[in-house]
Amino acid sequence: EALEFGTQIAAGVEAAHESGIVHRDLKPGNVIVTPEGRATVLDFGLARADEPHSSSSALVTESPTITSPAHSPTVSGVILGTAAYMSPEQARGRRVDKRTDIWSFGVMLYEMLTGSSPFLGETISDSIGAVLHKDPDLDRLPASTPAHVRRVLRRCLARDARDRYRDIGDARFDLQAGDDPGAAHDSPAGRPRAVLLWGVIGALALALGAVGALWLMRPPPAPVRPMHVSIDPPVDARIVFSGDLAGPPVVSPDGSRVAFCAAREGETRRLWVRDMEGATPRELPDTDGALFPFWSPDGRQIGFFTVDTLFRFDLSSETVQRVCDVNQSRGGAWTDDGRIIFSYNFRGALFIVDVNSGVATPLTTLDQDVHTSHRWPFHIPGTDRFLFVAVSAIPHEEKNNAVYLGSLDSEAPPVRVIASDYGAAYHAGRLLHVRGGVLLASPLDLERAETSGDSVVIARDVKPDLSTWHAQFSASEAGVLVYNRRMDSDGARPAATGYSWDVEGDRVTMFDPLGAPLTTYAPNTPIRGMALSPDGSTLAIDVVSENGFPDIWLYPTAWTPEPWSAEKLDLQIERFNTEPRRFTFLEGPEVEPVWSPDGREIAFRWAGDDRRPRGIYRKRIGGGAEILVLDNEGGDDYPEDWTPDGTHLITVAGSLLTSEHNDIWAVSLADGAKTPLVVEPGADIE
Repeated sequence: EALEFGTQIAAGVEAAHESGIVHRDLKPGNVIVTPEGRATVLDFGLARADEPHSSSSALVTESPTITSPAHSPTVSGVILGTAAYMSPEQARGRRVDKRTDIWSFGVMLYEMLTGSSPFLGETISDSIGAVLHKDPDLDRLPASTPAHVRRVLRRCLARDARDRYRDIGDARFDLQAGDDPGAAHDSPAGRPRAVLLWGVIGALALALGAVGALWLMRPPPAPVRPMHVSIDPPVDARIVFSGDLAGPPVVSPDGSRVAFCAAREGETRRLWVRDMEGATPRELPDTDGALFPFWSPDGRQIGFFTVDTLFRFDLSSETVQRVCDVNQSRGGAWTDDGRIIFSYNFRGALFIVDVNSGVATPLTTLDQDVHTSHRWPFHIPGTDRFLFVAVSAIPHEEKNNAVYLGSLDSEAPPVRVIASDYGAAYHAGRLLHVRGGVLLASPLDLERAETSGDSVVIARDVKPDLSTWHAQFSASEAGVLVYNRRMDSDGARPAATGYSWDVEGDRVTMFDPLGAPLTTYAPNTPIRGMALSPDGSTLAIDVVSENGFPDIWLYPTAWTPEPWSAEKLDLQIERFNTEPRRFTFLEGPEVEPVWSPDGREIAFRWAGDDRRPRGIYRKRIGGGAEILVLDNEGGDDYPEDWTPDGTHLITVAGSLLTSEHNDIWAVSLADGAKTPLVVEPGADIE
């Protein structure tokens, strides 16, 4: 019975292959047995035309990836697939052809004969690891299994696609031929093609009829949830997700590894790599000060920056090579022909450099009346096109922020594609971009540089980095997505009664001493940071206003100085309903609020204007003018705390862009005199 069904399944797949279609999701769940007792292949939702020279990627809505080891319903806009039936090349994210269906057919035939899958593991990683490294145990086959069936299984389950059958029709023929040595090696290619073709078309027509009938009778599909896997930081280290000196995770082109920057306590950042199949990340040598990593197209090298240099790391030899100089770069992208597109400076255009010669040349031209930076390039594999985001730090000009599409081989200027404050990526026909914390996939016409059709929601909790206009997600050609979720927090000091507050990027939540949430503040609002008044009654929050820059607002809290009890909740909520009030009204961003010990003043950093310098200012809660504490024209110092007697501000000196060399100072509020507190080499912060 297994051989009969196997032959019928092979015939159905053969019909698809003869029509130029690769199924790519062949598994028991996509095969039915009709009332007449015939096995019929269904669900070509992940199928694609067999194009030997096409890119390895497929549409986001059609890409085979992973939901569970053995089951994967198909849902539009969600990247899905079935690990235990994937071919090795499919699991690695490489280009697949009809031989991937031959592998899946072999897995099904083995399962029909033994009652178990040869590669099914407890987890997805176990299943993929078995596909890539485990040989099927043919000793589990029934003792009566004919020799020719064993030969068919060996040919179908050859890990190297070149050793498999070239056509599934050959496998079908060998199953039917029995143990006749001559017949087993005859190729059906010698038979009249017209007869075979008309037989195939007839089988396909019957199958489509069965699909139509079953579609009307089948129950509605169960809802499908995307699977999220968390990547833990290395032991005793933290991943540096955001900021000018960051290295959020990026996934390799084949989806098998993730690179990121992490730092141990008291040490600088270094580059780390984690295999998806392993739980322990590996620290890469000679990568001190690493920033913003990116992968080579073959996944054998990782590009990364320091503050002043672009490097490449060879994973096979574990050696580092210098590529060229930079000056506080904002991202790079490796092209198919061995060049790197990169941002030379955080206030400049894009350059391109040959990785061997190190010769860099300008790639884009910055219109300084519109934008102040081109950054976060992304090269579209298999093309000469690249994406980047152009942004403006000029007050009230953020409306010009947009994703652009350029060409490596054309002198035509890049074309604006879509308004955006963050970088973008491309996955086989769709532009991946972030809007309001939501990662969207929008159909993109590369020739016309236009998006069209409906956008698909990929993830709703992406945490972009406002400080660098970085989207903080990475998508591989294999369909694996890595992104930073909105779970980082900048905690405020808890009040004496044990209450605590947490900021999640778009809201602040207050918790009672037992850990239960009481209220939220500034919901659905982009938040840079916050500070809690010494008495716990007021939150100072730097909220991104309509002009695109943060202003400091004061929010009354639901805290009460009395001991907490459930009966006090109504009083707390009533106090919370008091409207917030705006505290600063200056042009540009006002950030880093710090309360004075008596709660009567707030110090903050301001970008300045034509009349007053940028620097650290202080202002009384009751109103009045802003008072300059420290002129920042020579740096970018920011306040961290007040001394208990209220006479000095504790500041971090030196630009955030070079915070590996920052020092901690005390600044007199009386005369602005600076006293060094911690000026040791390295990053002396917070």
